[in-house]
Amino acid sequence: AEQGRPVLFDFSPDGRLLSVRHVRGALAVWDLESGRLRFVRDADQLRRQASRGQFSSDGQFVVAPVFTPDGFAVMETAAGQTVAHFPEIGSFHHAAVRPGAKQFAAFDGNKVMVLDWETRARLLEVPLDFGAYRLAWSPDGRWLGIFGNSLAIQLWDMTTRQMRPLHGHQD
Repeated sequence: AEQGRPVLFDFSPDGRLLSVRHVRGALAVWDLESGRLRFVRDADQLRRQASRGQFSSDGQFVVAPVFTPDGFAVMETAAGQTVAHFPEIGSFHHAAVRPGAKQFAAFDGNKVMVLDWETRARLLEVPLDFGAYRLAWSPDGRWLGIFGNSLAIQLWDMTTRQMRPLHGHQD
């Protein structure tokens, strides 16, 4: 109860799990078939709101900002064990999990990075002189969309590592 109301959530691709972010920072993963809580992260004290946890395509992992220690964690969904931690991406930011891969894109305040959580390799780094508010992958994992304080949307083709801007309205 001290973690406050749920503010963000995400279903696993098969609809069996739900990640819930609470207003005071806790992240919980629920098993919807049994109605049981699988694990809770960062509920030991009151913190601030953070971005939602997002599932891998197979539902075996959830990627989310965490507070202890600060950064992004990749946790297995069976019991919440951390399999990778990325302290270079602060918990103030957000990410998008790449479909069909053990990878995610994240904005760290200066650039968008595509990271592989098994090898810890940086597959792409996109410097940004504007903030990134939303990152999204195409369902096939080929395109990474980035938008923020610019009027253009950046689409990155992960097969060619080339950017294609989409220019919209001018005001």
